[in-house]
Amino acid sequence: MKLEVFKDYMSLTKFLLAGVVGLVVENGDPHS
Repeated sequence: MKLEVFKDYMSLTKFLLAGVVGLVVENGDPHS
């Protein structure tokens, strides 16, 4: 696996996680 591909995958994962966290914060945390 190329390092560049791994970096791109990590960047995409972080972007998606940030989006999910943003939605949870906007909608309110159901666990709180």
